[in-house]
This record gives sequence, C-alpha cells and structure tokens, in this order.
Amino acid sequence: MAKVIISGNVSNVSDGGRFTVWEEFEVQGKRVFRKWTVWNNQPGIVADHDWVELKGTLGSKVGSYEKDGETRAVVDHSLNEPRIIRHVRSTTSRFGSDGKADAPADDINAPF
Repeated sequence: MAKVIISGNVSNVSDGGRFTVWEEFEVQGKRVFRKWTVWNNQPGIVADHDWVELKGTLGSKVGSYEKDGETRAVVDHSLNEPRIIRHVRSTTSRFGSDGKADAPADDINAPF
C-alpha cells in the first residue's frame, strides 16, 4: 500500500474518531480542494477547524454525488492508520476571514 502525507483543515469529526480533511492545492492557477476521509481509532484527538498534517496509508474507491440533478462520479480518497506530523488546534485568533484555521508558516510557529 502507498504511504501519503496530507494536510488541511479538519471537519465532520465523528464520535468514533473518523473525520474529514480538506486539502487545498492549485490546478492551472485555480484554487481547488480534495476531500479525505481519515479513519482514526483515537476519538477526540482533533476538532472541527483544526489544521493537521498527517501520514498514513492511501485508500481510494469510486464514489458519486448529485449536483444540479446530475450524478457525478468521483474518486473517494481515504487515509488509514494516520499518524500526526503537525497539529494546530483552532482558536479564534487562528481563523482567517473564511472561517478556516490558518496553517502554520513553519515548524517554529507550531504550538507544540
């Protein structure tokens, strides 16, 4: 299995430990997002709006969603056996105007 490193803002944290990470990147000058489902067996280690960098095993499958009455095919990305590389807990001072946690500029500014 392939090992990957992802980073982004956390959302949809479940009681069982599963959560979503929205990874941001650029394609042809346009800002786009990739959704990752993180399968974590330690509930409570992250919260909505935290920023994380994680390493784990890549999982993917074909999925679909509806938009404007049309069903669209997508690749569902998941991260299994995640290990935290960096974790920035959200606070009011770390939120940008879009309501998302800001990523640390470097390791020196990380709060741990």
